[in-house]
Amino acid sequence: MNIRLDGKTALVTGAANGLGRATALHLAELGASIAAIDLDAAGLENLRRELKDRGTTAVTRRGNCVDKNDINTFLSAVSDGFDSVDILVNNVGQSAREKATHFVESTEETWQFVLEVSLLSAMRFTREIAPSMKQQGFGRIINISSDAALVGDAGLADYSTAKSGLLGFTRSVARELAPHKVTVNAVCFGTVRTLAHDRMDKQMIEKMKQQVPAGYIAEPDDVVPIIGFLAGQGASYITGQTIAVNGGRWFV
Repeated sequence: MNIRLDGKTALVTGAANGLGRATALHLAELGASIAAIDLDAAGLENLRRELKDRGTTAVTRRGNCVDKNDINTFLSAVSDGFDSVDILVNNVGQSAREKATHFVESTEETWQFVLEVSLLSAMRFTREIAPSMKQQGFGRIINISSDAALVGDAGLADYSTAKSGLLGFTRSVARELAPHKVTVNAVCFGTVRTLAHDRMDKQMIEKMKQQVPAGYIAEPDDVVPIIGFLAGQGASYITGQTIAVNGGRWFV
């Protein structure tokens, strides 16, 4: 299928590294202009330079996706740079893996951190962007969940809860926005190499690899084309769906 996003603007949260960076570059390759936010200023600057070298129009801002002031400042810059946001990729998310523990030993402070980053950030960005999508009669909202939402992860109940909540949010908002030709879908990625994986124990990585029927841990570039597809015209009749991209590790 020939997927082109020329003339569209895509906003990607958590875009400096990993899946977010790969998503921004992939959507740019398909012709979209890019708006990107992340706390990692150096990574974001590298992304901006690469987009510029490719001839892509981009607005990038360092900001915290759980800070309302940072969000408003970023969205003001996006409004100054682009007429509209056509594609919203709610990618930012984070587990508290360094504090992973059985739930009965966990702290509410950790729950709140994970829920803010991995669920409420998506809700806030959607709340800000969806009204203009309704008004223009077109939009694509793609929420990045995890296979932790499908099966749970021992020691990461807060993260599994947040990512599961993202699926319910996706389905509800999809029903509300479908009459306005705005689709809302969720992608549950499985074992994909990210900066977090680079910090994990090699034995744990090997164990995860053995659980994947495809036999390998994917690179971000291997999996983000699903986002390009969901953003394109060919996905106009797909909404409210959860799509697992995990090498066959788990099934929806």
